Amino acid sequence: MEKEVHVWWDIATLDFYVNNNIVPRGLRLFKRSTYKRHDQTLLKKWDQLLDKGSLLLMVFLINEKKKDLTQLDHEITELKASIRPLVESGDYIGLLEKIEKRVKDIEENIREVKRKKIMRDQADYRNQIQGNWKKDRRPFHNSPIKHRTEPRPQYHQSYRGALLSRKTPRKYSTNDWTYNRPPQNRQQRVTYNQHHQRYEHRKTEYEHRNTEYRDQGRYQHYPRQTSFVPRSGKSSDFKETSSPSPRILPPDHRKTNLENNQRHISSIHTENDFLEKRGRIPPKRFSVEDFMSPDVRKKRTLRDLEEEAELHEEQTQQTQQKRRK
Repeated sequence: MEKEVHVWWDIATLDFYVNNNIVPRGLRLFKRSTYKRHDQTLLKKWDQLLDKGSLLLMVFLINEKKKDLTQLDHEITELKASIRPLVESGDYIGLLEKIEKRVKDIEENIREVKRKKIMRDQADYRNQIQGNWKKDRRPFHNSPIKHRTEPRPQYHQSYRGALLSRKTPRKYSTNDWTYNRPPQNRQQRVTYNQHHQRYEHRKTEYEHRNTEYRDQGRYQHYPRQTSFVPRSGKSSDFKETSSPSPRILPPDHRKTNLENNQRHISSIHTENDFLEKRGRIPPKRFSVEDFMSPDVRKKRTLRDLEEEAELHEEQTQQTQQKRRK
């Protein structure tokens, strides 16, 4: 029944177009004459012949759709005859009501669409734009065509040759040249850095490691308790601090490294635990203060404090004398 409604409204609208000598947009023929293109009378007759061909096509469609409509009517009558005993029993009354309601809604929608199309085509003929109605439409990619109104950007002289050649453009590390490129090549530079320049994009992973043994595959972290820098692998290179501070990372000028590298040394607690994992423990380095008695060490610290106080007083006196002068 839905198909029957569609076909019936198609026949009705095409019949209206034929009676009013209006060609819908979908059936208009566009073929420009190359013979006497500036002769307006000839071009007018040319367009009339094309409209006549469109009208003949509409008549042909009406006849074909009428055949389809008669066939659909015959099929619908046969189905109604076969379903009649079931309908009389009362089991399918609700189903038939739903079908009739659905067909009525579809017919209302079709009527509204056909009405809008007829009004549109009548406006084309009223404004005499039936031949060039596509002019005001947007392009296929649904974006306005932008013409170049400004000159091309001036690239760096050393990069201009890479643009003209077929080879892969050369990569530069200077930011001024990178910013002067188009966005596509700028993205090329970023991807190149990520894959090939390890120092620029992976510096944070190496700053807390010993880069001296990088080629040997031993990326050794700095210990927490003491600060030492192994250079030649000898025991004399390990310098123990006087006041070790546990659970402190090596000095770093980037705050992000202190957060990112926390997971690398979370299992290391002391210098000996760190070195036992690698099979070498440096001997303890003793200083002169280790052999002093506590009293001597205390006297020495007091003497150092007195000397510092005397130096501070001398400096303050010198600054006051300079201000008076």
